Amino acid sequence: MNQTFSRCLGAMAALTVLTAGPAWCDEAVYHIDPAQSRIEFSFRSTLHKVEGEVHRFAGTFAGRSGLMNHIREGEVIVDTESLDTFHPKRNQNMLAMFDSTEYPRIRYRITEVIGVPAVDGPEGRITLKGVLTIRDREQPIEIPADITETEEGLRLNGSVDLSLKDFDLKPPSVAMVIRVFDAVHIDFTALLKEQQT
Repeated sequence: MNQTFSRCLGAMAALTVLTAGPAWCDEAVYHIDPAQSRIEFSFRSTLHKVEGEVHRFAGTFAGRSGLMNHIREGEVIVDTESLDTFHPKRNQNMLAMFDSTEYPRIRYRITEVIGVPAVDGPEGRITLKGVLTIRDREQPIEIPADITETEEGLRLNGSVDLSLKDFDLKPPSVAMVIRVFDAVHIDFTALLKEQQT
């Protein structure tokens, strides 16, 4: 299931990226390597802080081969049912909030990358600008990230804070006493590997 998810969504994302805008003669496609990438999230409830992670996700970026400061657009797709807080009942309430049966994917479509370094170098600071879709709601989201050129590919590290209310999501509660607060914090690290032709 993991491999099928990555292959299918990776191919779909690549198709979206490569047909979204003008191409360069040295166009390159970068895929997120899930084995060397991680998405974690946290939020607070009345009693304590809850931490979790995403087990299944895929992503593709378009850019110019070998140039970390020419990533220009992309897409990241999360399997909603792979969100895990390491507590079965809490997971059940969370997936009900997302209506994961009807909306099995969370999608972040990156339309612009800004803030690249002025000169070529191994490190830089960028901002991903795009549209985040959760259920049937879309919101423009900007995510600051550090980008580093490594021997294995391009490493992205970043974080962002989201509001459940922005997506018309009602935080779950237990017996009207224990309730989840609105803010969700997301941390990620992603290794982008260039697709070999």
